[in-house]
Amino acid sequence: MKGWCPVHDLVYDAPDGACPDCGTTLVSLAEKKRRGGSLLVIQEQDDDHEALPVRLEADEPGSIVFPPAAPVQVGVGMIAAAAAIIVVGAFFLGVVIARGSGTKESPAAVPKAREDYQIGTVQKGAGVVLRLESFAQRGREIVVRVTVPPQAGIESGKISHVVVNPITAKAERFDQIRLDVRATPTGFIAAGRAVRDASDPVTGLEILALMQDVSLSGTPLRVDLSRVWPIAAGGAPKATDARASVRFPDGRVYKLTGLVGWPDRVEAGLTVSGDRPGWLYDESFSLVSEKEPVIGSFVDLPTVPGLRHVVFTRVPRDVLTGAGYTGMQIVVNRMTIHGSWRWMFT
Repeated sequence: MKGWCPVHDLVYDAPDGACPDCGTTLVSLAEKKRRGGSLLVIQEQDDDHEALPVRLEADEPGSIVFPPAAPVQVGVGMIAAAAAIIVVGAFFLGVVIARGSGTKESPAAVPKAREDYQIGTVQKGAGVVLRLESFAQRGREIVVRVTVPPQAGIESGKISHVVVNPITAKAERFDQIRLDVRATPTGFIAAGRAVRDASDPVTGLEILALMQDVSLSGTPLRVDLSRVWPIAAGGAPKATDARASVRFPDGRVYKLTGLVGWPDRVEAGLTVSGDRPGWLYDESFSLVSEKEPVIGSFVDLPTVPGLRHVVFTRVPRDVLTGAGYTGMQIVVNRMTIHGSWRWMFT
């Protein structure tokens, strides 16, 4: 029902006939009209909506009478919004005060070094010739353009990374920096962050290493394990000479020279002709047969130039089923060329 609350002097629509705010029994509208005065109706809504008062005409036609000191009703949503505004305002006020408590002067911007050099000179390291065409510095970033003349064992399009050492005006030599490489028709461009202090100009550059991705493999070496494998547990090792060789596309030749069988492993010795000083080869060795391949590992790391000593563990004891032969597959995945190609700009 709709009724008038004598406490709040407002009209409410309440099903139970009681004021929703104070619980006072509502007076019917007819009784209110007999008493006289204006009426103020409150539309009941959900908590998340604002409650807006609607004014009704008084008894006298054509006139509007406002109830004295009529309270303004504010919905829950409006209160929540006002509270949120106060909290946010207080936060930003605190930020402004905190910022204002410090210095009012902005720190001066540190000038970045900006250098451009056209070099065009050749240096040789580890048997490889490189021509530095240009060098550019923009703060901590450098860009290096290099020409790689045609030469044996080098494919400039497969160079993936370089290791550089920038030399600054302070004559400081920093940590070795590895930069990604983008191939060009005549060589490569290396770019990246290589300087600690953006204001320190670079006056020289040293390239310390080139990394070249390759995929070189040869015909599997024919290997006879029957004279050295298997060995009974606790048995004495057996050794035998071996004669097999394979030539790789880069001209190097791998020769199998001997095998040694132990109860838990097989070891193989090889010589390599054509190893170049300063060149490290990322190689893999595996014994292959009708069964799963057995991956080998190096006994000596780093490897001795011209020699390879490889051990194979977990060789199946029945690997010799059939003809008694297996093969040794050799694959070269990457080459790292360590040298010193150094240019000074000033």
